[in-house]
Amino acid sequence: DEEPFRPIEIRDTQSKGQMRTIPTRIRRDRVVKLRWSPDSQLIACGGNVASGPGYNGAVDLWRVNTGEQLCQIRLRSQWSGHGEFCFAPNSQCIAIEDDGKDFFYSVLRIFDVHTATSLQTLSHPRYDRIRAVAWNSADGQIATGTDSGKVFLWSDEYEAIGVFEGHSGAITCLDWSPNGRRLASAGADSGVTIWDASGNELLTFGEHNGPITELRWSPDGQLIAVAPKGTEVVVYDASQAYRLAASSRFNCERAEVLYGEAMALRSIGDLKGAMAKISQAIELNPSNHRILAFRGMVHLGLEQFSKAEQSFHAALSLAPHYPRYLHYVGRTHEVQQKYDSALLDYSNVIDG
Repeated sequence: DEEPFRPIEIRDTQSKGQMRTIPTRIRRDRVVKLRWSPDSQLIACGGNVASGPGYNGAVDLWRVNTGEQLCQIRLRSQWSGHGEFCFAPNSQCIAIEDDGKDFFYSVLRIFDVHTATSLQTLSHPRYDRIRAVAWNSADGQIATGTDSGKVFLWSDEYEAIGVFEGHSGAITCLDWSPNGRRLASAGADSGVTIWDASGNELLTFGEHNGPITELRWSPDGQLIAVAPKGTEVVVYDASQAYRLAASSRFNCERAEVLYGEAMALRSIGDLKGAMAKISQAIELNPSNHRILAFRGMVHLGLEQFSKAEQSFHAALSLAPHYPRYLHYVGRTHEVQQKYDSALLDYSNVIDG
């Protein structure tokens, strides 16, 4: 039987339309991670492929513009959710976590992205598995985080130059600051540590509700976004560890409850009550296009036409593939007897 492979879909973030579909040779239920190259010309897809009676890890490398596959890098290990890899700053190499001589050794292997040639192998202590990798764009140093809670630092010539110790659990995410002078680490102990390039601990913060699965610096190096598993995304001031904002799944769920209450109130004619509820929902989740569009409907019922139009356009900007929101704008114009504008809106709906 033919293997059920999963393609990569590339979408435009502005129009949300699909730009390209790239095939892979990785089974659709075994894709682990995707990574863009720094120059945005390549995309890497990591997962498991059939190998004899079982499966082994592999990374597919593709040109984004043409959909051409450069190569497939086969690994010794079978990847589960921990498989990790990252591109070099010049996009010419890729670093991939793999098994060493046996399962008990974890290594970082450096490959040429065009030929899949193995260039270097960075060995780690026995029984200490690599969970995170970050390549410094400023000086080419590589940081690896492991189950032991240690951060290993490697030079641009792939020589071991330091070990940072401070975490009490496995490190699951690493990220260099944009200027390459600071390294942020986080993981199972729910804390975040910021180091300088020499391994000095600059800041330690965070008593989160679970292990941290991801963190990223802002492009200006002033902020850090942290994602504890299954809870929220928290943004911190990176110089003082001051918590600035949080977007939680609880907020989204509470917004949906308020949205339902608002619909119930509108159905019995209590438009002011519906507006109060839907306004609370938008405060909790301002990027939900359905909630924004419903606020427009309530504004329309209250004959607040300009506000209704603003709400529909806000919903349309978040979901341009929903032409019915443009239909709602046309309806608002029609109620105001702006028939030429309404006709243009309806024509755009049909054309879309």
